[in-house]
Amino acid sequence: MKTSEVKELCYHCGDECKHEAILWDEHVFCCEGCKTVYSLLKENDLCNYYSIDEDAARLNRKPVASKLYEYLDDAEIADAFLQFKSSEKAQVVFFIPDMHCSSCVWLLEKLYKILPGIQHSRVNFDRKELHVAYDPRELSFRTLVEKLSALGYEPALQSRDESKRGQKSNKGLLYRLGVAGFCMGNIMLFSFPEYLGMDATSQQTFARLFQFLNLALAIPVVSFSAFPFLSGAYKGLRSKTFNIDLPLAIGILTLFSRSAYEVVSQSGPGFFDSLSALVFFLLVGRWMQDKAYEALSFERDYASYFPVAVEVLKQGVWRFSSLDKLAVGEHIRVKSNELIPADSRLIDGDARIDYSFVTGESLAEKVGKGETVYAGGRQTAGILHLEVLKPVSQSYLTSLWNQHGDTEKKSGMKVFSDQVGKWFTLVLIALALITLVYWLPINSEKAFLAFTAVLIVACPCVLVIAAPFAFGNAMRWLGKKGIYLKNMDVVEKVAQVDTLAFDKTGTLSEGSLVSDVREFSDVSAEQYALIRSVVAVSSHPLSRALYAHLSVFPTQNLEHVLEVPGKGVEAWVDDQHIRVGSADWLGIDSDDKSGVFVKCDEQVMMQLKLRPRYRAGLDAVLNLQLSDYPKYLFSGDQAGEVPILRRWFREENMQFACSPMDKREAITTLQSKGAHVMMLGDGLNDAGALQSADVGVAITEDINQFTPASEVIMVGKSINDLPKFLQFCKNTLKVVKGSFIFSLVYNSIWMYFAMRGELQPLVAALLMPISSITVFTINTLGIRYFARKGGIQ
Repeated sequence: MKTSEVKELCYHCGDECKHEAILWDEHVFCCEGCKTVYSLLKENDLCNYYSIDEDAARLNRKPVASKLYEYLDDAEIADAFLQFKSSEKAQVVFFIPDMHCSSCVWLLEKLYKILPGIQHSRVNFDRKELHVAYDPRELSFRTLVEKLSALGYEPALQSRDESKRGQKSNKGLLYRLGVAGFCMGNIMLFSFPEYLGMDATSQQTFARLFQFLNLALAIPVVSFSAFPFLSGAYKGLRSKTFNIDLPLAIGILTLFSRSAYEVVSQSGPGFFDSLSALVFFLLVGRWMQDKAYEALSFERDYASYFPVAVEVLKQGVWRFSSLDKLAVGEHIRVKSNELIPADSRLIDGDARIDYSFVTGESLAEKVGKGETVYAGGRQTAGILHLEVLKPVSQSYLTSLWNQHGDTEKKSGMKVFSDQVGKWFTLVLIALALITLVYWLPINSEKAFLAFTAVLIVACPCVLVIAAPFAFGNAMRWLGKKGIYLKNMDVVEKVAQVDTLAFDKTGTLSEGSLVSDVREFSDVSAEQYALIRSVVAVSSHPLSRALYAHLSVFPTQNLEHVLEVPGKGVEAWVDDQHIRVGSADWLGIDSDDKSGVFVKCDEQVMMQLKLRPRYRAGLDAVLNLQLSDYPKYLFSGDQAGEVPILRRWFREENMQFACSPMDKREAITTLQSKGAHVMMLGDGLNDAGALQSADVGVAITEDINQFTPASEVIMVGKSINDLPKFLQFCKNTLKVVKGSFIFSLVYNSIWMYFAMRGELQPLVAALLMPISSITVFTINTLGIRYFARKGGIQ
C-alpha cells in the first residue's frame, strides 16, 4: 500500500480525496475506513456489489465523523433503541432512508459476512427497515451504527416511542391518491364536450383552454401521484432488473407524452382522462393493501393476548389493575408460569425467563437483579417483583408481531409477479418495436400511432391490483371464521401446503379430564387446598385438570413456588415441601407410573390418572376431508394414547416425548425432503416448530390468551374448518391467476388490432381502466363465491 498526491474520487464512497489518497488493490480510497470496508467486501466475495452499478455503488457513501455517535456509548441511551437484548443476543430495527434498490437489499442481508458479531439481518424493503440481530459481546451498538453509516446506509435513529414512520408513509399515499382523484374528476369535467360529441370548431377558444387545463392537471398526476411507479422502474433499471413497475412506467409516460404532443400540436385532445384514471386505480390497489395490513395489526395486536389484569403495588398493597392502565415506573408482580406483560427491570426474585414463545429457544434464561426482562417471556421459577420500563404497546413482543414477512419463508406470489413482470416487459417492448419498424416505411404517422397504442393497451395494471384485492378480501372472510392471517402472502403459502403436522395436547385435544384418583394416605381438606394452590401457578394442561378437579377447595397465595418445565411444580409452605409431578421426578418406584403424583415431604399422598378430551369432529376432518395430505404428529407427551391416535395417524408418522428442538428438527427433516409443511400447535412447546414450518398455525381457545409468533392464529373450535381453510386459499390463488389470464387474453386481442394499426390510442387508453375495473369485479365476486361455497362466511 502507498499514498498518492493525486486528487481523485474514492472508489468506495465517491467523495473527492481531499487529503492524501490511499492506493490499495489498484483502487483509490479517501480514508482508512473506506479501504477497510472495501477489504471486508473483497475478503467475503462481495465485490460484485460495485459491479452492479458503479455509480449506484458510490452514491451517498460518506466517511463517518469519529464522535458523531459517541453518545451511543451510554448503555441506557443505546438500550432505548433496542427491541430485545440478552447476554448473547440483541435485536434492533433501523429505518434506512438510503435503501433504494435490490443491490441495497443484497448487501444489507449479507452483513453477517462483513461485520463480526452480526448473527443475521433481514430487510423489509417496503418500510425501508433493516432488522439486525447481533452478539453484544462482539459488537457494540455504536460500532454497528458506525459501520452501517460507513457503508452508506446511515440509520435514521428513532426510539420506538418516537417512531411514526408507518403513519407518515400512509399519509403520503393518501396525498398522492387525493391528488390523482381531484385531477381525474376535473379532467373528466373539462372533457365533457369531447364525450358528448359537441362541435369544437364553434367554441374553439374554450376547447383549446380545456385541453391545456387538462395538460396542466395531468402534470401533478405524473410527477407526484405516479412517482412511486416511475421511481420503482428507475431503481429496477439501475440494478439491471426488470420489475413490474417498468411496463407501468412505460404506459404512463407514453400516455402523457402522446397526449401532450396532441394538445401542443393541436392534433387532438389527448388521453389525460384515461391517464389520471389509470394512476388513480393503481394507487387504490396499493392503498387497499396497506389498509389490510393496518386492519390486521389492529385486530391482533399482541397486547390483546396478555392477561386482562396484572398485580400492581399501590400504597404498599398488591392490587389487580387492568393492563391498559399499567404505567411506566409502576411495580408489578409476576408469578411462576405467568407472562411478562411489558418490558421491565427485575427488582427481586429468582428470574428464569422462557422466551421460547417468541424466539423458539426452549432453555430458560437466568436474569439478574437490575437487568431487563422483556414482554413475552414466561417466568418459570417463582414470583418476580418488576418495575415497568415501557408501556405494553411499545414492548418487544408487540413489535415482533408487527414485522411483515420472514426471510426464510418467501412467498411464491412475489416471485410469480416479478418473473411475469420481467418477461412481460421484454415481450411488450419487442412487440412495440416490431410494430414501429413494420409501419415506419409504410406510414410514419400510423407507425407512431400503432407504437403508442401497443404500449398503452399492454400496460400490466392487473398484476399490480389483482393480488391485493383478492388476498385482502380473503383475509377478511377468514377473520370472520376465527382464522387470522399475519399478512397477505400467507394466503399463497397456505395454498402451497402439501403436508400437515400436529401437536397433540391443546391442538387435537381440548384439555384433560381426571379419570381416576388413588389416595395412598388420608388427605385433609387443608392439604387439598394447598395442593390446589400449588398447581394454580402452572398453566400445564395436567395442572389445570387437577386444579379443576379440586375446585371445591379454596386457594391461597404462595410465596415460594417453583415450576420445573416438563417435570412438575413444587412449593414450600409452613415447613411442608409439596411436589406435584411425574413419578420419575418425584423418585417414586411403582409399576404404574402413569398420570400425576402428589408428594408431601417424603410421603406419597395420591395419584391422579388423566385422559385427554379430543375435539369433536376429528374423525371427519382428519380421515375424510384431509385424507389427501400426509399427516404427522409431534407430541411432547408419552405414547399412552397411541391406540386412539392410530385412527388418524400412521404409527410411523407419530413421535412422542418430543422436546421443542425435536419438533423443530422434525419439521426441518420433512422440508429437506421437499415437503411444504403446515405446523399446528398451541404454543406451549411449539414455538420453534411453528417458526420453522412453511406455515405456522397457533391454536388458542381464547383470543385473549397469548399465542407465539406464527403466520396464522386459529381459534380452537375453528380447527374443524382446517380443510375449508386450505381449499379456500387454493381457490383464492386460482382467482388471482385467473384474473391474470383474463387480462392476458383481453390485452392480446386488443394488441392484435393495435399492431395492425386499427386501434387508436384514445380507445387503447380507455381500455386500461375498463380492464382494472373488470379485474376488481372478478376478484371480488370470485372470492365471495368460493367463501360461500366453501363455508367460509
